[in-house]
Amino acid sequence: MPVHADCDFNLAGEIFTKVLYEVCGDYAKASDEWKKLANRYRVEEAMVLPMVSLKFDENWITFTLRYIVDFKKK
Repeated sequence: MPVHADCDFNLAGEIFTKVLYEVCGDYAKASDEWKKLANRYRVEEAMVLPMVSLKFDENWITFTLRYIVDFKKK
């Protein structure tokens, strides 16, 4: 999600994080279950919590929102 470099990017990041947890919070709560599954079946421990990262360009700040989705709704 690109936003202009003059904006309050800290506030934008907080808003994006809040929205991610509102929309995908149920999956975040399942992180303990994922750890049990990863240990039992020896699969890689994945980052299951929603995450907001940002990249700075000349005039824009690009936010990347990462989150878990139900594979049936993908």
